[in-house]
Amino acid sequence: DPMRTRQAILFGSLLPLLLYTIWEAVFLGIVDPANALDGKKMEVVSLLGQSGGTAVSDLVEIFSICAIGSSMAGAAVSLVGFFQN
Repeated sequence: DPMRTRQAILFGSLLPLLLYTIWEAVFLGIVDPANALDGKKMEVVSLLGQSGGTAVSDLVEIFSICAIGSSMAGAAVSLVGFFQN
């Protein structure tokens, strides 16, 4: 069904875009530009922890774990398909 395929591609593309936009808004809204532009490599997690407190630091850690877990799950599924062929 072409209509359902288009909808799946559209919504499947909008979800990562929405999550990325939220991540950027949170990061740019919380981090103080004076701390971010001191010439060193920017440590996102530590800057968010300093600016937003422990709740924000915990949410960033959970988000990071979910990102790593979903990447590993995708790789595992693709490897299973690869070895089955």
